[in-house]
Amino acid sequence: GRLALTLPMGDARLPGIAAEDIGRAAYEIFKRGDEYVGTTVGVAGEHLTGEEMAAALTNAFGSGLSTSA
Repeated sequence: GRLALTLPMGDARLPGIAAEDIGRAAYEIFKRGDEYVGTTVGVAGEHLTGEEMAAALTNAFGSGLSTSA
């Protein structure tokens, strides 16, 4: 079979982040203490389209991944 990724988002970009980057970001936020209390912090390492996500997953899985919107 073939893997398929359905993302009804057109050319919009979706933020993504590696697990180890989340840990680093959280550590830095907690380390600064009161500076971030009551604030919202956006954490993203990259913003990819559905096609770019499929290409990255194809590299990770070693096989083709098709996309549809």
